[in-house]
Formats: sequence, structure tokens, C-alpha cells
Amino acid sequence: MSLASKLSLSIGLTLCLAGSASAQTKTGKGKKDVDWTQWRGPTLNGNTTETSWSKKWPKVKVRRKWSYKLGNGYTAPSVLKDRLYIAGYSGGKDVFYCLNTKTGKPVWGYKYDAKNFSNMNDGGPSASPAIADGRVFMISREAVMHCLDAKKGKVKWGIDLAKSLGVRPPDWGFSGSPIVKDGKVYVDVGVIACFNAKSGQRQWKTKNYGEGYSTPVPFKQDGKDYLACFPATGLVILNQKDGSEVAVYPWKTNYSVNAATPIIHNGEIFISSGYGTGCALVKFDGKSLKEVWRNKVMRNHMASCVRWEGYFYGFDESVLKCIDAKTGKEVWKQRGLGKGCLIMSEGKLIVLSDGGELVIAKASPKGFQPVVQKKFLESSGCWSAPVLCRNRLYLRSPKGDLVCLDVTAK
Repeated sequence: MSLASKLSLSIGLTLCLAGSASAQTKTGKGKKDVDWTQWRGPTLNGNTTETSWSKKWPKVKVRRKWSYKLGNGYTAPSVLKDRLYIAGYSGGKDVFYCLNTKTGKPVWGYKYDAKNFSNMNDGGPSASPAIADGRVFMISREAVMHCLDAKKGKVKWGIDLAKSLGVRPPDWGFSGSPIVKDGKVYVDVGVIACFNAKSGQRQWKTKNYGEGYSTPVPFKQDGKDYLACFPATGLVILNQKDGSEVAVYPWKTNYSVNAATPIIHNGEIFISSGYGTGCALVKFDGKSLKEVWRNKVMRNHMASCVRWEGYFYGFDESVLKCIDAKTGKEVWKQRGLGKGCLIMSEGKLIVLSDGGELVIAKASPKGFQPVVQKKFLESSGCWSAPVLCRNRLYLRSPKGDLVCLDVTAK
């Protein structure tokens, strides 16, 4: 079976590019060990409850532990205990790796034929793997999805989604990651579909909503399970059980690139796109979507925002900003980081700049005051979201350099 590779960016479309059941922003009590098993982490909104690394805040120490050369790509890692899953491109093939988090050495690797998709970027795979029930799932830029045994790397099943669902790869290849929930795998390749995680059998599919670069977000509201998707058509809410359309909020972006992941909080959904488009907050009442506000203050080209205590933090093209979630108004902005990306650990921003610089700061509407600012990757176009898991921080460059940093509080 010929396999392809997945996502990437447009003039910056990458996988700084899932939501959670309930998709709450403030996640509660901090924990010592929190796994990061799929795109946007344990809460599926870019925030992890892991706080032991910052218990001596603001005295944060960052120490390089190991590095590994993966090959071109933008895949952000997914991590479960002492195993890390990630992919790179080299010699006409994608290589899907399982690495030991303690040593950085490969446990296994799986290769498959792939197209590079180096269109205004370095190319290579970009989707984040999803780990669940002893299996790991990965989608290529050409929309070939693999399910492998997480321990040994043996293929359980594979599906060419482009052929199966009748879609063609968009200009920069498909970008959305697979999301696993309750034994089901959800994917958005323009046609949104649900598969049985164990067998690979398709449960349902939708009509074609146009180019698919974003990742679907499962969430629960008023006792019902929904899926928020952001294909070229705009924000689409589906019934999680059968894929039936519940509501649509039209949203047109140049080049049909809606790449950032929707953020869901208390019945409100935030979306944002680049190319001068802007952002919006809409209210979902279980039947329809109503606009709360819309402006051009936050234009997420690739990297999704994070939300914390009433504010959104993210990259308005190449400017890091804080905006008020209630009004959409800009609170502060910080230049000099390029088209970066970020995640959060219970109120602490972890930012990777376009040029490979790690910046850590408290999420505060009072301003941006870093406590760590140090370059760890010698590359431009660092658009892969950083990952924090079990006191280790992982950074990845488009050239394939993966760096593991120890951030254990000592």
C-alpha cells in the first residue's frame, strides 16, 4: 500500500496547528505527570495540567537532554510515558518514529512512500500522531492514515482517505491530525469522517466542505456530543454520533486556508485565520451559531491560540498578542518572534519563535514578561508546536532537528 504524507503549511501553514470533550480552558489542579497523547495535548486545547516543572516559578531552569535528526517535517510529537511518536521525510519516504524519551534513541521506525509537498516551506509530514489503547494513528499529507501497534510498530490497518472519501490534496497537503475519542478516530480532509479505531471501518462521512487543513474538536454540551470542524467552508458543528450537520458559520479565507484549531469554552467557539481574515467568537446554543464579535485583531496563519482566564494568547501573523475574550479587543502585543507557535501549562505560556527561540512567560493581560528566552534550534520556519510532557519539553525544526529539554524543577 503506497502511503503519503500529511500536513504542512501555506506561506506558513503548519502544524502549529483538536479540542476536548468539554474543551474547558482552565483545567483544574496541576499534576506531576501528564501525557500528551494527541494534537493540542491532554485537554485538546493546547493547555496541560502539568505544573510540577514550574513549582519554583519564576526560577525556571532549562537543560538540553538529547537531540535527534528526523528529516524534514512539521509533525509535533505525541508522548505516552517513556515513548514519543513523531515523523519526518527523507529520500522519498516519510518515516514514522517511536523514540525512547529518556535516551532519544529509536525504538522502531516505519517507512512509507510519500510526496514532500515543499511548497513555500521545507515539506515533510505535519500531522501529530494520536495514541490510544496500545495503538498509534498517523495521517500523511496525501491523507493516507495508518494505525500501528504502539509498542512494536506493526501495521494494524491503513486507509487511503483521499480515495476512500473522494478528495484531492489541497495546495499544501492535508494538515489536520487524527483525533481519537471513545474508540473512534475523527479526521477532517474536507470530507469529515469517523472510523472505528480498532478495525478501521468507517462509521460515517459528511459531504465535502472544501479544503481541510484544521483538526476536528470533540466537545460535549448540554449532555450531547458534538464535533467542531474548520474546513474551507467555515466553522461546522456535527453530531458526533452520526456526522449529521447541526450548524454552520460561513468563513471564507484566501487560498481556502483555515488552519488553526477551534477553541471551545462554555458554549463559545473561537476561530481565526490568516491572510488578512481575522477572528471571531460565536455562541453555540445546540442548534445554531450566533456571532458574538468579529474583527482582524488576531489572524492565526498557522498556530492556534490558547485561552486562559478570559483572554486569548496567540500569533496575529508574526506578532504575539493578548486579546480580551469578551470583547475581542487587543490588550498587548509583542514583536520580534516571527510566525511562532505556543502552548500553555496552567497559566504559563511556552512559546517557540519562528527562529527557534524558546520563550517562557506568565499568561497575563498586564504584559509579556519572559522568564526564559533562549535559542535552541538553528533554523527559521519553526512552526511546530512545542510539547510539554513529564517535565520534558520537546522542540522541533522543519529541517528535522528534535530537541528534548529537561525542565524539572530543582
